[in-house]
Order: sequence, then structure tokens, then C-alpha cells
Amino acid sequence: MKDVKLKDKWEVQAYRWVSLCEDEIVTWSDCQEFTLHRCTLDWSVRRKSSRGGWYASGPGINIAMNISVKNFNEVFRVYEYPSFDAHPVIGGFYAEDYNLKLGMIICHEMAHAVQYFRIKHLGHLRGKPHGVDFKTPYAALRKKILNPKLPNQKITKNKYEELVNSIVKNT
Repeated sequence: MKDVKLKDKWEVQAYRWVSLCEDEIVTWSDCQEFTLHRCTLDWSVRRKSSRGGWYASGPGINIAMNISVKNFNEVFRVYEYPSFDAHPVIGGFYAEDYNLKLGMIICHEMAHAVQYFRIKHLGHLRGKPHGVDFKTPYAALRKKILNPKLPNQKITKNKYEELVNSIVKNT
């Protein structure tokens, strides 16, 4: 991103989401010792995906900022993995504010950091990357932090469908 002020704005938003997640995670009885050891906001255009997990020093995340943030004011659809995209708590959603997509990505990667914290620090068995050991903390973070900030999904979905129909009609 070339606009330094805009880049700074997005980084502030990212760190706010990280802080909200970490503040929530440490309230969980088995995660009171959780500390995020690494938080990288990677603006490289070569970076195609974000990651949450275990690094040499402990739990961490690496966010692919170039694909996580956009600057436009049209309604859009945020997709999750197909296996849980329709889930009422951790599934995809409609929004008009890209900060909400950034929040979803950070909640998702923080849930992976918790998943690996529980494996490495607490001795949990390693499960599937997007199995119950991931979905449980992810749902807790989404329910507490992100989902209350989402717009009314029926209204926003209607706006999205109207936008798509107008584009199709004009092509």
C-alpha cells in the first residue's frame, strides 16, 4: 500500500482487533497464560494468505494485509472455508466496512494461535486444522468480538443482491 496514512490506519485497526482477541482469550480458564508472541502485518503483494499458529517463541499470527484490506464503500460478501461458510456463528457474512473482514481474519488466525497454544503449552492432542479445536475458540471470539459489530444480515444481503443484479443487468 502506497498511501502511508491509510496503511497506518489499517495497522491501527489490525492491532485493535488483536488486542480485543487477546483480552478475551486470557479470560478463558485454560488460557490465562496466553500471550501472543508474534504479530506480523505483512504488506507484501507476494503474501497470499494469513497464518496463525506456533512460532519459535510461542503463539503468533501473520496477517496478509494486502489481501485483507480494501478501500471501497460497496457492500460485499465475506466468505469463510466452505465447510463452515453457512455456520450461523463462524460462517461468512455481508458487510460494507472492510474493517469487519480484517476483524474476521484476525479472529480466525487468533483461534489458530489458541489451538496451537493448547497443543504446545497444555498438551492437547493435535486435531484437524479447522476441526473442533479450532472452531471452538473461533466461535467464542466471533460471538464476543466480531459478530456484534456486523450489520443486519438480511438488509445487507438484500443490498448485496441488488448490487449484483444491477451489475448483471448492465453487462
